[in-house]
Amino acid sequence: MHEQKGQVTEKSPIASLILTLAILMILFVLFIPPGEREDLLRPTNVTTTASATAKIELLSESPGLVSPTRGFGVVHQVPSINLFLKKEPKTLPLAQSLTVKNSLFSKTSPKTSFDTSTTDLKKISLVFSVTKPSGELKIFLNGNQFYAEEIDASGIKIVAVPVELVRDRNELLFEASAPGLAFWRTNTYKLSDVTLRQEFERIHAQETRQFTLSQDEWRNLENAELSYFQFCNLPLPDQTTTFKVYVNDKSVFSGLIRCISGKQTINLERRVLSQGTNTVRFLLEQGDFTYNEVKVETTSKQTQNPSYSFSLSRAQFNDIKGGNRTISFELFLEDTRVKKTARILVNDGELFLNTDANTYKQDLKDYVLEGANFIRIIPSNSFTIVGLKVVLSR
Repeated sequence: MHEQKGQVTEKSPIASLILTLAILMILFVLFIPPGEREDLLRPTNVTTTASATAKIELLSESPGLVSPTRGFGVVHQVPSINLFLKKEPKTLPLAQSLTVKNSLFSKTSPKTSFDTSTTDLKKISLVFSVTKPSGELKIFLNGNQFYAEEIDASGIKIVAVPVELVRDRNELLFEASAPGLAFWRTNTYKLSDVTLRQEFERIHAQETRQFTLSQDEWRNLENAELSYFQFCNLPLPDQTTTFKVYVNDKSVFSGLIRCISGKQTINLERRVLSQGTNTVRFLLEQGDFTYNEVKVETTSKQTQNPSYSFSLSRAQFNDIKGGNRTISFELFLEDTRVKKTARILVNDGELFLNTDANTYKQDLKDYVLEGANFIRIIPSNSFTIVGLKVVLSR
């Protein structure tokens, strides 16, 4: 009994220390700011799914210096365009070896089958090596004879296959001719490395995009410019290819282009534009090109404030109104303590900027429309907008 009491006495300082630390921790949690206390006590889920963090930038611009006395145009952003007319070869092995025979008493006519896509199929041929040929070799595709020839020497043979006979599922039959009067003979063909060569022509030669000019923009239109970055994805078979651009079915550019990448600009005359919806059509004769950062920029006869447009599909609009997505307007401003003040018109709504911070963010749910949307910045003083974005998030 005396030993047990001694043990309890030794542990008493440790128990007191643990109790003291527990009291200090409780006091610490009680006196830290509420936001930090909530973050400390609330478990965070570090695993996020791609759908939860998915973002789409509907608008991204760098307006630069804005001023009450400086004139701006309206920028209409157009989605990227990819045009191509290219040939894609495809090789399909059919058989390592085949023996074709025909005699008075026996006949061997091997078959082989293959599946293929007839969409965009431009050319198809049969390739094989021949040894010990005698008689006439006949080849049938899906029951149709397309080849009959007496091959007199060993070697590699390339036989064109009529594209019109090709189906999604196909059967090839190889047959040797009968010996005829020389009934004692056996006509034989030994074929090896039987291969099918296919050539597909992928065609996406033209694509259209749309942008909208408001009534005020059209009425005061002084100049318009279509610009884009051209990227050549594959070398051209020839040195050049014909490229055409139409606006509202009126030609604004037609000429030869090379496989080069860079920014291109086309001046648009007023006669090719119209109030409301306008259509841009790109057309390519040959090659594989991508056109990014496509935009139409207009300037006005009157002093204008920086204006931009973006578009919302019906599905995106319904997601926003239903609370499945959020849409925000974000400004990245010069990092100074100068006060930045401006009115920001979003369609028929209005936001107010009044800050000396270098960022500004507002929810646009109550301001956006299905289809075309317009944003105009009316500054009250001069300051620099480094970046401007409209972001759709989940």
